[in-house]
Amino acid sequence: MSTAQAFDPLFCAQNHRSDLNCSILLNGFRVYTSQLSAGVKKYNLPTELRERLKSFYPRLNLAIVQFGFSGRQPHQNATTVCNNIYFNSPVQVNEIRTMNFSSPRSFHWLLHELAHVQQCHILGSAEEFAYRWMKAAAGIVYQNARSNPMTWDWNRIHDAMPMEAEADRVAYINLAKIKGFVNTPFVGDFNGDGRDQVATYNPLSRTVFLNGRFNFNVGAIRAIPLAGDVDGDGKDEIILFTPSFGKWDIYRTNGTLIRTISFARRSEYIPFVSDVNGDGLADLIAYRPSDSRWFAQSSIGVTYVTGVRNGTLGSVPMVGDYDGDGHTDFMVYNPENSQWRSVDRNGVPVLNLNNYGRTKNYVPLAADFSGDRVFDFGLFRMSDNNFYARKADRNILSSIRVISGARYKTPVLADLNGNGISGLVIYNLRTHTTNSFSQ
Repeated sequence: MSTAQAFDPLFCAQNHRSDLNCSILLNGFRVYTSQLSAGVKKYNLPTELRERLKSFYPRLNLAIVQFGFSGRQPHQNATTVCNNIYFNSPVQVNEIRTMNFSSPRSFHWLLHELAHVQQCHILGSAEEFAYRWMKAAAGIVYQNARSNPMTWDWNRIHDAMPMEAEADRVAYINLAKIKGFVNTPFVGDFNGDGRDQVATYNPLSRTVFLNGRFNFNVGAIRAIPLAGDVDGDGKDEIILFTPSFGKWDIYRTNGTLIRTISFARRSEYIPFVSDVNGDGLADLIAYRPSDSRWFAQSSIGVTYVTGVRNGTLGSVPMVGDYDGDGHTDFMVYNPENSQWRSVDRNGVPVLNLNNYGRTKNYVPLAADFSGDRVFDFGLFRMSDNNFYARKADRNILSSIRVISGARYKTPVLADLNGNGISGLVIYNLRTHTTNSFSQ
């Protein structure tokens, strides 16, 4: 059962002595959280969920985060007090416990609250987190009272707060990057005509949708979809990776299972499929965020790479051929310092780029945007739907403003017309529709 949040009585005197309202704000938050948390049964995040989320919240100890149901708060609201999250929806609590998220919104809700946990960690104390949240809320309430004295729109006030906007930003970016919990787009040339197609996989119903229609049920619950040509027939196969079992199921596009490979059994692994050794066949690649190490083997189980290190805590991994030698390299983007670093399968540095993507608003993307068979650097800014691409020599290749009002979206890259140049495709997680944009 939950207990009330205890605050340091000396906090205001030591940290915000000039703010005469500090004690009033903290006391208000304490009273609110006391009634909110009374009698609440709390749960730890499931182990598999923690493992698969920890690389996206690298500075959090997700093992100590707890959540529970409390209806003593506004409708469709949740309140986070550092490591404790209170949802006003028992359905949401059950979806987190079972890891069966019914919609992008419910998964986003969890990611949003985890961003608040991260804020509290960065600020250093529950007192500082509560003080800043309450001070911002009080300021917006005051502004609302002056401009609209006859109205009270809690949602508008809530969304106008900087800490809420920041949590939303983090949640939407992570929603676009985390695979295996909501409908996931993946790209491949599934019919051998030289042009990419965008397929989707529902990780709960285990359903593959190709060419806009249902195709078959395959894989395991919460599997991550990928695509690659493992047999050299010119057609990409569908590959479903289940991290908790380290299982890679390889299917033809008619749903026939070709084989299952056991590799990278750990929930934190981030999977990729690409040609590592240059033989023209797709290989299986796994990145382990906890120690920034890369592993790769063929689709028949021959090991190529064991423990090559490239990356730092919180790095975003990508794969691609960054020197044009026909072999896949391992790239990481560090959102903290906007540095890109790539190594080959032997760990030898290949290509670096500094100061590209200086804010944390971007989803990094890797593909050949110029048709020269060398991968380039791409950034999609979730906040305003801007896409940017450039080469390592800083030659700008593209700058596109995507006309899309979708909040629940995932950017992917695909060569839809077969000219060897990848373009941007936006997948709407709620409507399951795609929109493509030329370079």
